Parts: sequence; structure tokens; C-alpha cells
Amino acid sequence: MRARLAFRLTAVLSLVSSLAWATPAETEQALAAGHAALARYKEGKWQEALAKFREADRLAHSPVFTLLSARCERELGQLLAARATFQRVAEEPLPHDAPAAWHSAVADAKRELGELEGRIPRLVVRVEGTDAARARVSLDGRTLRAAELAAPIELDPGKHTLIARLDERQARREIVVSAGREREVVLRLESSTPSSAPPSPGSGAPDQPAQASRSYLAPGIAFGVGAAGVVAGTVLGVLASSRASEIKSRCQGNSCLASDAEEGASATRLANASTIAFVLGGVGVGAGVTLLMLPNGTGPERSAAARFAVPF
Repeated sequence: MRARLAFRLTAVLSLVSSLAWATPAETEQALAAGHAALARYKEGKWQEALAKFREADRLAHSPVFTLLSARCERELGQLLAARATFQRVAEEPLPHDAPAAWHSAVADAKRELGELEGRIPRLVVRVEGTDAARARVSLDGRTLRAAELAAPIELDPGKHTLIARLDERQARREIVVSAGREREVVLRLESSTPSSAPPSPGSGAPDQPAQASRSYLAPGIAFGVGAAGVVAGTVLGVLASSRASEIKSRCQGNSCLASDAEEGASATRLANASTIAFVLGGVGVGAGVTLLMLPNGTGPERSAAARFAVPF
């Protein structure tokens, strides 16, 4: 078959120079492109051969070039494009003095067109689910019209992507179709499911207690005051004890010097201040512990507890 093809193409190329609409330069370019295309066709390099046949046909049209382009498309699996190209050759009107190779190309196109029709895959798409009739269906990114969905869809063999969308619902299928086969695919639009996200304010959901992040400022202040009280009580107690010891060292039994009366009163005041400081320190530490143990919250109960626990 390829030997017969080479003979026909050689005959066509020998006639290119007689085409009235081709300039000498275009004729030379068409001859070069035709020979290059034939070489790649024999090697099975369909994509390269297709590009060269199209180039030759653009420079100097021949039904043979167009027929060979259709065959390349067929070999590449581009069956829909090949059918359109075969159809164009089969319907081409020929002049009365057209070369025999042109008549043979038209006859071959008609025969091969009939053979190709049976190889084109067909796909039946059904969409199921609530309001499925309103769904928008796309095939390989192209939206299908209602009329297309009502009949089997013709497509090239290979992998394809089908998507049906309706509102927030979507059904997606990756399919592979084979030449000469008809296939049915069902896209099911599942019912929408309630969102698991927490209700937003004002959405009508029951109010939930507000949860605030715990603040350690108030407990920190309470512990700080408590620590300061303990330190101050300790220092004042040491000073009071030291002065009392000095006064006692100068006493004779229960008789003390009159000049030490003021020192004794000062020691007593220091001791009283130490006691007060220790009390405040204990209250501060207790308030800090209480604040840490309270439930985390921002309501009035928390505020009242805080006010009760910190009396200063």
C-alpha cells in the first residue's frame, strides 16, 4: 500500500507545476514539503508528516495532500478531525481535466470515511440526583449543550474528564474510551450535607458560654503583693528583734534605762509593721492561688470572685 502511495504521490508532485494558482516559488516549496512529508509518513512519524502535508497543500492544493493529512490524523487517534478531513476530500468537486490521482484520492476518501465511522467512540452521559436536569456538564473543559446530552456524544479514543456541577454539588469522572465502542457513564450529584463548621454569631444557634483565654495578670499581681509582704515582714521583724535585743542587753533584770524608752517604742512599731506585712503577704498569696483555681471566664461571676479575692 505504501509503495502504491509513493507512486501516486510522485505522480501528484510531477503535476504540481501545472497548477495555475501556484507560483514557481510555491511549486518548488510544495515539492520539497511533499517529499519530506512522504519520507516521514513511511517512517510512521505521523505528526511531522501531517505538518508537512498541510504545508504542501497550502502552497499547492491537491486532494492527495488532503487525503494523506486525514490518514495521519487517523493514525494519531484524532478520529473526529480525520473524519472531517476525509469528508472534505470526498465532497471536493474536481475539474474535468483533473489528474487521475485526484479522482483516486476522492474515491479513497469516500471508502475510508465509511470505514472510519464505525471506529469513532460514542458516549452516553446520564446525570442523577435532585434537580439533575439543571446540572451543567462539561467534557474535557467544554460545556455540553442540552442537545448534545440528549444523544450519544462522539469523541476521540483515550482518556477524558466528565464533570457535572449544580450549586455546591459536583460529580467528576475520569474515563477511558476505546475505538469502536459505545459507553454509558452516570454522574451522581449527592445531596448537600450540613456544614460541620461552628455557627457564626447571629446565625440563630443557641448561645454558648464565651470562652476567653486565661489571663495571668491578676494572679501575678496578687502573688507579687504577697511576696512583697512576706519580704517586708521579714525585714521589719529582723529590725524589731535587733533593736529589742540591744535594749534588753542594757537592762538590769526588769529595770531598763529611761533613755531606751523611745527605742523600745520604735522596736514595737517595727514588730507591729512586720506582723501587718506578713498578714498582707499571706492574703496576697492566698488571692493568687484563688484566682488560678477559678474557672476561666469573663462573666460577672468571675469579676465578683476577683473583687472578693483581692481586698486591696
